[in-house]
Amino acid sequence: MSMSHKAFVFDAAAFERELRAILEQAIAARDVTPLRAFIEANRAALSSPEAGTELDDDWEAQLEIPDAEQYGDLALTKYYDPGADIGLGPDWLGTSELLDAHGLGDALTLGTSLPGFDPGKQGSYFQSPAQVRANLRALGELLGREPAFATDLAPLRAMLDEGRDAGLYVTF
Repeated sequence: MSMSHKAFVFDAAAFERELRAILEQAIAARDVTPLRAFIEANRAALSSPEAGTELDDDWEAQLEIPDAEQYGDLALTKYYDPGADIGLGPDWLGTSELLDAHGLGDALTLGTSLPGFDPGKQGSYFQSPAQVRANLRALGELLGREPAFATDLAPLRAMLDEGRDAGLYVTF
């Protein structure tokens, strides 16, 4: 199975302020009650993570597995537009391998995971604006040493540039 790297400009500051603690608590306690309350209170600002469509009155019945990860996946859409994917697609692995060969690992293409949160079961990562800017600097340093990689790494640079002020949410 081929994994497709998806990334979205993500309002990391609002996520930290409003949802992160609720999500972490729900995952740790395996209790969706606080996430359900968050979703109901913010329903007009949420959409389907897969289709990007508005939530209807029967939104809860559409969850495949009614666990904290699925509720959290839905709640996260308050902070990004599921229809605005700026990720690297199936080419992410080649980009990741190139970065890894130069000592940069997956930090630039992925980010930091939230323990216990992986709604798609293939990876879910966050980059704060500070992380995005640090990743842009690291990428710039690599390109300063290896300018021949500029074309190969242009999609990564574009992704990081778009997320520099808000942050990024990366998933597969």
